[in-house]
Amino acid sequence: MESISLLNTGPAVPRLRNGCLLKPPPLGILSLAAWLRSHGVTLNIADYQLAGGDMGEQLLPSRFASFIEEHSPAPIIGISTMGGMLPVVLMAVEEYKARHPEKTIILGGSGPAGVAAHILRAFPAVDCIFCGEGEAALLEFLEKNGDPSSVAGVVYREGDSIVENPARKRISDLDVLPVPAYDLIDMDRYAVVNVSTSRGCPYRCAFCESPAFWGKGVVYRSLDNVMNEIRELRTRWAKRQINLCDDTFVARRPRVEEFCRRVISEKLDFRWECFARVDLVDPDLMKLMAEAGCSGVFFGVESGSDSVLSRIDKRFTVARARDVISQAVKIFPHVYTSFVWGLPFETMEDFYDSILLMTEFGNSGVRVQRPHFSLRPGAPLFAEYGYDLAYSSSLPYHFLEVPRRFLPPEVEETIRRYPEIFITFYHITGLEFEEKQLFMRNLEALGEEKWRIMAEHLGCVVNEIHGDKNNNM
Repeated sequence: MESISLLNTGPAVPRLRNGCLLKPPPLGILSLAAWLRSHGVTLNIADYQLAGGDMGEQLLPSRFASFIEEHSPAPIIGISTMGGMLPVVLMAVEEYKARHPEKTIILGGSGPAGVAAHILRAFPAVDCIFCGEGEAALLEFLEKNGDPSSVAGVVYREGDSIVENPARKRISDLDVLPVPAYDLIDMDRYAVVNVSTSRGCPYRCAFCESPAFWGKGVVYRSLDNVMNEIRELRTRWAKRQINLCDDTFVARRPRVEEFCRRVISEKLDFRWECFARVDLVDPDLMKLMAEAGCSGVFFGVESGSDSVLSRIDKRFTVARARDVISQAVKIFPHVYTSFVWGLPFETMEDFYDSILLMTEFGNSGVRVQRPHFSLRPGAPLFAEYGYDLAYSSSLPYHFLEVPRRFLPPEVEETIRRYPEIFITFYHITGLEFEEKQLFMRNLEALGEEKWRIMAEHLGCVVNEIHGDKNNNM
């Protein structure tokens, strides 16, 4: 059976005072490593987040190619990446493979999953791409000495043709997976750790690709299994910030309540944050979560317009979001929200309503993220609008990308050359997008305090134009 080198991408983020990364260890490749190791596979892993250097240096394809060179002794190299680093990874792989044509290079993660065939046509250095869960598929691939022809869930090149194997069935019992291989990395370098208690999301928000990546529905780990991992992180690795990275941790209320009661009764004494929905929590549940150590909750509100919320299938109203978040800020030290602007059907009135709600939340202490709408392959909106793309090098920062001002010219040129691959860097034209972009860029340049003052002034103007619809804010 072949050995493998597993690499995680992602530029480093600002560091804490003790030198630890704010980003967590790479949960995906740690889970892969634990599964493969339990089946006798020889492997090594490396995390590019720890490579050091400034952001501009880390986005140089030549630098990532050197990282591959340094950390890939095995004949097969598996690279996990999200969309933001995908152009850097592909350019680096081309450079590396030119020096090492004997190596087999495979990609995985959410970045390449929805555009696998396009990547294989444009970048011959990539041999195959794994879509969805990787543990069982990668083990089978290695057991077959790197032959992907009968491995479900893999897209690969055969001569001049691209072959897309059938999708792989999901792992139905996540408890069979061992605890991620934390011992293969320097855990002292990370300030926070992520724990996944489930895979998938029960919702189908129109802009999100999660159901396409994981498949329909949610598969849960048992709470006994989850608690064992948390105990290990507390006792063996002395971690105090252990975030729950499920797409929607609060999807099953009885399970959340049982989790909280067990954390309280066992006195595990750790802080955690999670993703939630405003239609799934109330003050009683949030207070129980806070008692169990929950220090922060992220709500994807996405818009201040009920018509937009309906169009993107969020299944709640602005009134519900306002009510729940006004309660959440009284319970949790940290409350986060995201708003997506630039949706192709978002009118200027919808846009201004979102600005006003962002301002209201920000003034109450909520940390508001304001990404522009970015198409995700596999998302319901992709089929409807994936043909109407435009690129701008001056868009405000999107939290799922790398900051564009740091992109080397050669990377930006590659992004422009292959819009069908690097879709997440593009936006949808139409419905005053340029006007919205200019508005957001000007507000971002003001800084948070002036941003809020300007947005509050805008609220007065909007109220005069549209009546008193927002006076209850």
